[in-house]
Amino acid sequence: AVAPGRTVSVLHPFDPWPQIAGGGSPLRIALWASHDYRIELWTPAGVLERIVQRIGARRATPKVATPEEREYTARTIFNLDAATRERVLDAVPRPDSMPALVDLEFTSDGHLLVQREGFLAMQSTSSWDVFAPDGRFLGSFRLPGNARIIQAGKDFLLVQRRTVEGGVLVEIYRVTR
Repeated sequence: AVAPGRTVSVLHPFDPWPQIAGGGSPLRIALWASHDYRIELWTPAGVLERIVQRIGARRATPKVATPEEREYTARTIFNLDAATRERVLDAVPRPDSMPALVDLEFTSDGHLLVQREGFLAMQSTSSWDVFAPDGRFLGSFRLPGNARIIQAGKDFLLVQRRTVEGGVLVEIYRVTR
């Protein structure tokens, strides 16, 4: 309730945003829509092939939001006046941790890449986990922050990254396995 007779609904800023990715050879579809690090891998025929998960893979949430985080969250409720927006942000309960998953991507040969952090402008690095086509965890790698993989080949990553000034860079990184 924001005023007598007036209510507004907002997306909870700490609810997981479902992620989906398709790719690899053979083609697979990855789906994540839970409060855990649990990704379902489906065939195009609609058969659940496997579940990739890491138990306890969570990232800590600070007890108090940073100014950058508060600004990012405020954008989800931009339709409210400033005073009401601040009241809503103060009322949102903060969990102690979040699932360590923010994006999914497949390489051309079927490796699943899972972004754990680094999507927000305030994060200086972008951390990714790598899973083999058979679901085995292979390791992790880092990219500069505020990065999103656009395409992942066998030996390269095409990355879109926002700069501190608000510009967009497109970068290619060579991958050595």
